[in-house]
Amino acid sequence: MCGEDAETISHMFLRCPEVKRVWYFSPLRLNVEERVGIPFGEWCGKLQQIHKEKEWWEIFWNVLWSIWNRRNKWVFEGKKIEVLEVIQHSVGRAGEYVKANDHEQMLVAAQKYDNLWKAPPAGCIKVNSDAAIFKDNSIGLGGVARDNEGDVVMATCRKWRGNFDVEVAEAIGMRHALKIAREAGFKVLILETDNFQLYHQLTSRKAPSSSFGNVVNDILVMSRACDSVSFSFVKREGNRVAHNLAKGSENVVEELVWLEDYPPEVGRVVLDDLQFMLS
Repeated sequence: MCGEDAETISHMFLRCPEVKRVWYFSPLRLNVEERVGIPFGEWCGKLQQIHKEKEWWEIFWNVLWSIWNRRNKWVFEGKKIEVLEVIQHSVGRAGEYVKANDHEQMLVAAQKYDNLWKAPPAGCIKVNSDAAIFKDNSIGLGGVARDNEGDVVMATCRKWRGNFDVEVAEAIGMRHALKIAREAGFKVLILETDNFQLYHQLTSRKAPSSSFGNVVNDILVMSRACDSVSFSFVKREGNRVAHNLAKGSENVVEELVWLEDYPPEVGRVVLDDLQFMLS
């Protein structure tokens, strides 16, 4: 590409002036000038002795792959990809790999959890929440709080205007249910969801820099005002009361709250949960 030397593996990946810029301005900040003259394989071996982090190597191999793809674009198509674009592609692909891998791990982890709703310990209130996405650019929020006997002590639903991703909607639903539970005076809580991504972020106490992360952080901050809050995951079958409340809010025009009661539309699923709990 540079026209300054015969193409070899070491020149293509290390000695080409533009490739040096790729390595230096990438997140790895590698100054390959220090390694000029040694074979490419030996250079990789020396890096292996210094860098042990899995994430570092994910970026490294993606940078290498992007340099190779850039060379092929030039040789076979006559198209030149700029240095900044090479770096952006490398980092973006590494991030997509990590995200996809995390998603697969979370799906596997979610398989081991319960299908059915279970009552909380004595002295604790379990708050289930859910969200439904409607076609008119709005979402429905549903929440239900039950004690250790399975009795409903609070139920709520409301409609929220806006176009949100599923994870954001689910987080808004939990935030709403937590707000109502706190206003009702409950301070020892288990917050339960059927969204594993939300559960994972809450239990890891990490809020990503995104709209989803902002709502997760709200939940974590609000939780600190309670005496005790823990988080739980249940599969969708065990979250049907909150789900029905969320779906039922499609025609609601204001926030609705029931204390020691619930709307008749969810009576059947409340009784189903009680029956499964007692069986």
